[in-house]
Amino acid sequence: LLVIGNSLYTKMASIIAYISETMELPYDETRLVFSMVVSVTLALFNHYLKNKTVRLVYNLINGLLLQYVGYGITGILNISSSALITYLFMRYFGRKVSAFVILIYTLLHLAALNIYRKYLCELSWTISFSDTIYMMTLVKYTSMAFSYEDGDKDDKKIKSHHLIEHKIEELQSLFFYLFLRTSIIGPGFEFMDFKNWIEFKGHYKTMTPKIAIKEGLKRLAIFVMFTVLYSYIANAFPLASLTSEAYGKRNIFYKIYFLFFSAMGYRMKFYSGFNSVFMTMIFTGISYQEIRENPKETDKKTDESKQEGPKYFMDIGHFGNSLLVEFGINPKDKIANWNRTVHLWLKYNVYIRFLRLNNPL
Repeated sequence: LLVIGNSLYTKMASIIAYISETMELPYDETRLVFSMVVSVTLALFNHYLKNKTVRLVYNLINGLLLQYVGYGITGILNISSSALITYLFMRYFGRKVSAFVILIYTLLHLAALNIYRKYLCELSWTISFSDTIYMMTLVKYTSMAFSYEDGDKDDKKIKSHHLIEHKIEELQSLFFYLFLRTSIIGPGFEFMDFKNWIEFKGHYKTMTPKIAIKEGLKRLAIFVMFTVLYSYIANAFPLASLTSEAYGKRNIFYKIYFLFFSAMGYRMKFYSGFNSVFMTMIFTGISYQEIRENPKETDKKTDESKQEGPKYFMDIGHFGNSLLVEFGINPKDKIANWNRTVHLWLKYNVYIRFLRLNNPL
């Protein structure tokens, strides 16, 4: 298996290198985009795998292979060892201690990866394991640990309806936690959403392949739009020109005008990446969120006899509204819609837990 895997990796690496040279794109970015394109194709098969164990094995293998393409053996070793350590903490340290220990451990692990990368790359920036997947893995690990801590609490003592809905009452097998980490780049999502998705429980009962494909194609169109905008604006207003002698000789008004569009083009690059990731999650169906009449009663069945289909929106893993970031007037909207899943993690697992609340949010 190792020989076959290495042979496949060598062939894929040569294909990625060819695409990178042909399209004049950085190799690390091309490698990541290639992984995402493949993941979209593989994601669609999830809708036709009904057995829980089969779905877990299928996604574990795909996740590990794509991680290997994107980050090499280092990525797999880091993510697998962290999954094992987190699982052991939760099993043997107990609910009250494990969350804090896992928070400290993952922060130290991420810090070590970033320090090593900056030393290795001599302070340059590239798409790396620490910048992408492990940053969001930290979000997943710690939110899962805090949800496990909430598992034996009375609902009245939990400070958020969101936390009540996602608390983990029983520790699952290590297999679950290994798979949860095999995403390529992110974003963050709750463990119970993942578990319900694997088992077709909760609001995922009403999800259909038609819904996932329809919404995924919509997100694909948005991804293409931002990619085209990035390509056009980045070529017309290259960021590298800001350090050129010609730019320094321009008047202040031209400098502001050029800087504005140059920075916008650079942000389009991130919007394109965010949408490609969210598109994959939509195609798998894990982003699906059913709209219920009473959002507090998450297990209440929806009466679908009076409507053509379930009312839903694709929200889980949503990175934020790019239009509000670009054109919003309120600074709060701009900040909250940039990498939204990190903001939600800060809200539910940091701020709310330290607030003294009489009623849950």
